[in-house]
Formats: sequence, structure tokens, C-alpha cells
Amino acid sequence: MSSPDPQVRGARNHSTRSTARGPVVAVTGAASGVGDLLTRRLAASEEVKRVVAIDERRGEVPEAQWHVLDVRDPAIAEKLRGADVVVHLAVDLDLETDPRPGRPTTCAARRPS
Repeated sequence: MSSPDPQVRGARNHSTRSTARGPVVAVTGAASGVGDLLTRRLAASEEVKRVVAIDERRGEVPEAQWHVLDVRDPAIAEKLRGADVVVHLAVDLDLETDPRPGRPTTCAARRPS
């Protein structure tokens, strides 16, 4: 039976992650807001093999594999390698950001066929 306490489930799942058969899920914007909530929920799930958390700062979900970088950085493609699902929740809330077209605001990564 699964524990209702996410910390108990997360600790148990962390020790058995390598044998889990679910998807590898990457979450951008994982350190705050909805991204943090989703990362916590996924990390505690028995249905998810591994959570790859990506943000400009490290969040507080120790069960996730953290990568600290801006999603506009082309290096994100390598960090997403092996992910079965990508949930893009990163947003730029800086009022000083240049909104003109042509400025890269996201990065497209392709999964090899």
C-alpha cells in the first residue's frame, strides 16, 4: 500500500528509482510555483522513473535530478536527452526583457529518431 505522506513515498521511490519502469519526466521552471508543485508530485510518484528538474536556481526537491541553467541556453538539449516527457513551465517575469521578435525566448530540442 502506498503511503499518503509524499516524503515517505519519495524516500522509498528514490531508493528504487533505477528499477522503476515509468517515464523519465523533465520539468522546466521546476524551482518555484507550479513547477515546484509538479516536480514534488512527480518525484513522489511510483509511476515515474526519474524527474529531471531544470531552472535558473536549484529547488528543494532532493529526489529530482537538478540542472541549473536558463532554458534559452542551447546546453538544455543535452540535459533533456533521455527524457520521455518534457513539461515546459519556465517563464520570464522580468519586465526588462526585450520582447522584440528574433530574440530567442525558448529552445527547441529534438529527440533522436
